[in-house]
Amino acid sequence: MSTSQLDSSGKTYGLMGLARGQVRPVRAAPGKQLAWPSVLLTELLLGLGLLLVLLVVAAAMSANLGPPANVAASDNPAPVPWFTASVAELNLRYDPIIGGIIIPSLWVLGLLLVPLTASNPIAPGTWFGGRSLGFALAGAAFFGIVWILYVAFDPDGRLFHEINSALELTKLSGGESPGWWPTGILFFGFLDLSDLSALVWTGLLPLLVWIVLSGAALLVGRLAMGADRREMTVFLFTGVWVSIVLLTFIYGAMRGPDLALYAPWNVPAPIPAAFGAG
Repeated sequence: MSTSQLDSSGKTYGLMGLARGQVRPVRAAPGKQLAWPSVLLTELLLGLGLLLVLLVVAAAMSANLGPPANVAASDNPAPVPWFTASVAELNLRYDPIIGGIIIPSLWVLGLLLVPLTASNPIAPGTWFGGRSLGFALAGAAFFGIVWILYVAFDPDGRLFHEINSALELTKLSGGESPGWWPTGILFFGFLDLSDLSALVWTGLLPLLVWIVLSGAALLVGRLAMGADRREMTVFLFTGVWVSIVLLTFIYGAMRGPDLALYAPWNVPAPIPAAFGAG
């Protein structure tokens, strides 16, 4: 078969023929997967599976909507959805900026960085095998024991608040902000010295304590056990999830009236869903 065509420049181009043959698929290097179609289709199937699980759970579990709204009565602020119970427990213990914004943001940021810090070209996709399993168990045990001891020692979450009361920065100026102290500064709205004091003693101090504890555990793993970056990431990853589960259980199953701590089998009847005139 032969065809030809003359263009405006006077040159002739021709198709001499078509040859039969087979297209060979390009194979990825050993230990790697092609983004298309392998990885993309796998992620698509996992996403659809997760969506199916969410739909089944949503259909099987009734929403905790409570009674109809009453304009004459305020909602009870104590109950929170189970998926925010861990943050509520942090807010009980720490400054809201740290417990409600900074620590959860660090959790999310850490999860986003996991693919960058936990790559393993020798065993890609293997998280909890070999030595990594030991570091996962160590992370779960370390963070679990620390949280259990912390809650047992400070059940009402008042430890850092008491430190703030004892060392409040306004005591340096007679119990109130000095006249020269600026007001309305920063995005978070530090209006007086007591706000800054609460942030320091009930926010930055516990955050520093957790950073030091985690860093010390990682340093021990690095020096004593020769942990690599992936194994340290597995340690922190497991520890964070154990922390979230424990905090969710503590606030959701052990907090009673006035947010006092009870044994799970001894929690008093729930606080009414609304209070006030009605």
